[in-house]
Amino acid sequence: MKLRRDHIGRSWLRLVVLGGVFIGLLVGHQFIALPGNLFGRMLQNALHIPAFTTLGFALAWCFPAWKATRILATCLVAGVMFEGIQYLGDRDASIFDLGLDLIGASIAVFALFGPWQQRNAVASSIVLLLMVTFLMPGRVLLAYWHRDSLFPGFLDAGNWLQAPLVWSNSPSSVVAWDDAGQTSRQALRVCWSNDRYPGVHFDEVVSDWNDYETLVIELDIEPDVDNSLDLTVAVGYCGIPGTSGFTTRSFPPGRHRWTVPVIELLNADSRESISHLIVHTSRRYAGRCVVFAEVRLE
Repeated sequence: MKLRRDHIGRSWLRLVVLGGVFIGLLVGHQFIALPGNLFGRMLQNALHIPAFTTLGFALAWCFPAWKATRILATCLVAGVMFEGIQYLGDRDASIFDLGLDLIGASIAVFALFGPWQQRNAVASSIVLLLMVTFLMPGRVLLAYWHRDSLFPGFLDAGNWLQAPLVWSNSPSSVVAWDDAGQTSRQALRVCWSNDRYPGVHFDEVVSDWNDYETLVIELDIEPDVDNSLDLTVAVGYCGIPGTSGFTTRSFPPGRHRWTVPVIELLNADSRESISHLIVHTSRRYAGRCVVFAEVRLE
């Protein structure tokens, strides 16, 4: 009788621990918000991995007879449930996050059911967990480092370090740019898509522009039936959707050095809160191609 009571007590303890893990994951998943910049978003996504590794270990401890497939299936159901709860809040469900959940659960299964010594499996799982968890945030930190070293320039075409912070909603490629036949460097060629506002986005830009007067954009407008092309440069601020200050200019085909007074883009009181810079056009120019050689402050 005593053995049975001990067994029941251990079962209740395990269920309480499992319930605590579920509630902790739910609270963390729904209510814990990290900084809204790219690093904060990547870290919040990456934390799905250790969270579901913990859940996998908790399931194995509460249900010792369960096999790896049942643990993975239960973690998958939990992941779907947590993503579904997103609709009750102000965030969107994500298949990508669900994939991270399964990666975390797989690391737990790797440690629990691998055909090797348990100690080695656990140690290897911890190393693997740390590497996978910090892969995405670490990638963003490298991009920040490159951004800071490049400033007051914004464009380093073809450099993989910059990729998380510079993107376009139009097809793009890296081409050679000859500067008056003297030097050759890489430039970004963009062929505008049929989006409402096709453009090139520079995210997480260095925010303090106080010491600069002009934004300089070196570009080449490729010829087309419609000779002129309208371009708009705009900036946005942290915590404010969309863009605020902007200016537009029409360009004929050929190379141009577009100089934009910073004062036209920014409010003097908000210069230290700039979050992104966009150079865009409108869908009427879909199919037109522009080469960007330089985007910098002077």
